[in-house]
Amino acid sequence: MPRIDGVSRAIGRARTAEEHSADADARQRKEALKLAAREREEEECTFQPRLESNPDRILQRAGPGADARRLRMLEDPEGLSDRVRRLQEDKARRVEEKRREAEYRELEACPFVPGQGADAPRPVPQP
Repeated sequence: MPRIDGVSRAIGRARTAEEHSADADARQRKEALKLAAREREEEECTFQPRLESNPDRILQRAGPGADARRLRMLEDPEGLSDRVRRLQEDKARRVEEKRREAEYRELEACPFVPGQGADAPRPVPQP
């Protein structure tokens, strides 16, 4: 049967749950690693957004020559989704119309006329 020698027994002595949780050195190492990871992450993040809590200031900064669509969006953010929906519907309508026109042109160029072939029934002469 295998036995644990004295050195291994001294190194691997059983610790209680309290000893594990109260290990101040381990906690300090863990906190230092977390801090180092956070600092590395922050170094990689270079974007610094400028936040404005007052939307009126945004409009004031935009000035008189600002893009009208951007101003409309800021003044009426709920209407933005309605405008987007209408634009999507208009685009879908235009795409469908172009598809129908292309199909019509294709059929118009086709020389086939139904019912006029060698197998088509011939009219019966009237007496």
